[in-house]
Amino acid sequence: MKAEFLMDANKNIWFTYAKEIVFRKMENRMAIQEFDSKKGQDTLQAHQAAQKDMLLKELEEYENSSN
Repeated sequence: MKAEFLMDANKNIWFTYAKEIVFRKMENRMAIQEFDSKKGQDTLQAHQAAQKDMLLKELEEYENSSN
């Protein structure tokens, strides 16, 4: 997937556009059920926080290199 993101003044990252989206069927039903549990939600939130931090760092590096 090729995607575009924008960052607002509050440093929130917004997904704005995507193309060439590819998907596949998820075979493991246990992975879906895991996110229904408290542990799964905690894992998901930790992963999302890490991804957000990584994206913010990459965006900052890109902005610094373009200036």
